[in-house]
This record gives sequence, C-alpha cells and structure tokens, in this order.
Amino acid sequence: EEAPRELLQLEHWGCPWSRNPDGTVAVRPFGGMKIERTWYASDKTGFHMLHSLFQTAIKYDNVTRYDEWFATRLLLEDGRCQGVAAVELGTGQVRAIGGKGVIMTTGGAGRIFPFTTNAAVKTGDGMALAYRAGVALKDMEFVQYHPTGLPGTGILITEAARGEGTLCAVFVETDDETGQVIISGMGELHLEIIVDRLRREFGVAATVGRPQVAYREALTKAAEADGRYVKQTGGRGQYGHVKLRVAPGQPGDGFVFTNDIFGGAVPKEFIGSIEDGVREAITTGVLAGYAIENVSVTLYDGSSHDVDSSELAFKIAASMAFRAAARRASPVLLEPVMKVEVVVPEAYLGDVIADLNSRRGKVKSMEARGGTQIVNARVPLAEMFGYATDLRSRTQGRATYTMHFARYEQVPQTVSEEIMARIQGREKG
Repeated sequence: EEAPRELLQLEHWGCPWSRNPDGTVAVRPFGGMKIERTWYASDKTGFHMLHSLFQTAIKYDNVTRYDEWFATRLLLEDGRCQGVAAVELGTGQVRAIGGKGVIMTTGGAGRIFPFTTNAAVKTGDGMALAYRAGVALKDMEFVQYHPTGLPGTGILITEAARGEGTLCAVFVETDDETGQVIISGMGELHLEIIVDRLRREFGVAATVGRPQVAYREALTKAAEADGRYVKQTGGRGQYGHVKLRVAPGQPGDGFVFTNDIFGGAVPKEFIGSIEDGVREAITTGVLAGYAIENVSVTLYDGSSHDVDSSELAFKIAASMAFRAAARRASPVLLEPVMKVEVVVPEAYLGDVIADLNSRRGKVKSMEARGGTQIVNARVPLAEMFGYATDLRSRTQGRATYTMHFARYEQVPQTVSEEIMARIQGREKG
C-alpha cells in the first residue's frame, strides 16, 4: 500500500517514470519475476531515482549532507546505535557523527567480483559495519551482484535486459557450416524463457533442439588419382585432365597446393583453375560432406586439348581427381573436443568423474583446493549438451564448470558409423 504513494512522491519530485501511450504508468517484470508490477524509468531507473532524491534533499536547510565521507564504524551505547564514526576522504579527518538512529542504505559487495559494473564504492563495507557491531541484516535479497556487462567485450547490458532476461541479452548468429540459426544465452533456463517469449509475444514458432556439431574429415595416408572431364556437343567441347597426389598434412597447415608440372603437360593458364577446383572439393568431404582438414595436394601430371580445354573443364577435372584420391586415402571423421574444467566438492567427485567417463571424456588432471577438487578433462562437444543441468542435479547445485575448444580428434569407429548413418538418413537399427 505504501509503495505506490512513495513512487508517486518520487514522480512529483521529478523522477520521469515511463508511461504507456494512454498515460498510465508502464510496468514490467523484473529480477526474474513473471508478474508485471515494477515501475521503471527507461533503462536508467537507478540514475533517475537517485537524482530526484538528491535534488529534493538539497532544498531543505535542515538536512545536513556529508559529501565524500566514509563511514568506518557504528557507534553503540546501551545496546542502541547512536551514530557513526566517519572519515572525510579529502582531508583524512575522523569524526563522530551522532544521531537518534542510523538507517543504512548501503550497496552490496559487487566489487569483490572480478567483473561487474557496480560502482566502485560497492565494496561490502556497509554490510561489514553491521556485522562488526553485531547487528543482524534484514532482507538479504537486496544484497545484489549485478554483472551487467559481457566480459571481454566492453558491452554493457541495459537494466531492462539484466532484470528480465530479454532478447537484448542474447546473441543470434547463423552457423555457416550447419546453416542453423543459433541463439546463445546465459544458461538453459534463460534460453527456455527466450523461446517462450518468441512464441508467446512474437508468434515465432522456433524449432528447438541441440545444435549440430561441426565435424571435420581428414586423410590418413597418401593416395593418387586422375580426373578427366570430357564433354562433346555439336560445336566446341570441354576437355580437362589432371593427376593429383594427396597426403595428410600437419595439424595447423590447412590446405597446401603444389604444382609439380614440368614440360607443359598442363598449360600454366589452367593451374589456377585446378587449384580452385581442389579448394571447392575440400569443403565437402567424401565421408559425410564435412570439410577436410590439413591436406597437401600435388598436381604432377595431366593433359590438355588445343581447342576444347578451358578453365571450367580443368576446374571440374581437378574436383573429380581430388575426390577420387581422397576416397583412397582412408578418410576419417574428426570431432571437436573441448577442454572442460569442473570445480566440485570432494563429496561429489566420484559421481562427476563417472559422468565425464560416460560422455567419452578423458580426465587429464585433478587438483585439490580448499575442500574442492578441480577436474581438468577433454570431452567431445557432442556429449556436452545438457551438461549444465546434469551437473547441477548430481551435485545439488554446488559444482561449476567452464568449457573451451581444445582441438579436433578422430571419432571412434562405432560413433563415426552412427553419425554417417544419421546424416545419410539411414539410422542403424
């Protein structure tokens, strides 16, 4: 009952609450709530409230302000708080300031976190004053931590996005390899809310599922093949003939093309087209259509026709030769493997390691630190979907984890067969 009166009083003092087109006060859900009951002032609610209160306070002569003073201790007498000890930051002067009572409107401890947009004064000293004096803190819901930015980007999230988990706080991108539109958020619950809002508020029926994994293919031995493209029509035909040698490259080498043609078997003006044909061919592998990683290709022979040869003919012939050689080079499927670090209480260590093993993970090391264990493992990305929820349920929410890309590794044969069968539309029975 008191809240609306106080909010209207703030508006009379100058706080510009947001309003609907019909003049009514605009409200929205806030802090994870679903009920729309929170007044707001654009995305600068805190600024407008503080500014209005301060501008009103300076109008009254009987209100004494101590600007740039820092409270260091609550003064107690006969079990009652009778004032504070404070230091003036500019001069270092310490003074006792008495009063009939003390009302503390202090910030939380946001600055103890490595990344936060809390003001620099929110060090937690206000709470510490009360603890040292033996005063119980009431309604700890208001001791908040606001990570209102994206670490590493310098991007700030608006107050509305922070409170509501709205679409402003997500990333939307199209994966060039899989063609999927991926929505990235700050957790599975956050994503569920986003999908619900897309359907309910915007009428977008999203197809929800696990993101497709961007696999790769690789060659395991050297092989040779030739490609011949011949096409005769009524007039000028098409002729291109190349011989290629393929071999697995070193990790990180990417695609390496070498021209070993001597004696003009293939005219120089067609060498670039041959390389272009191979470059296009490696983007769709011979096993499941995934790009081929780290491959060395050598053009060592071929032939041409004085009239019918063309850039297009040699480009097609090169693609045919590469695909034929790749099939002979014992191709394998590669999958992205993630570096996973789990911080878990010792009581749950066994369950966490067993779960990682069931996900084809390999534990690399474990380190004890303050009653917890830090587990470093390598786990295939395909096995990590839904891990946040599983980890939370196994450890009663007491474990955390981080995950980063490590490298591509060969997929086990049985898993590879399942992946290829699924891609080719013939699931194994």
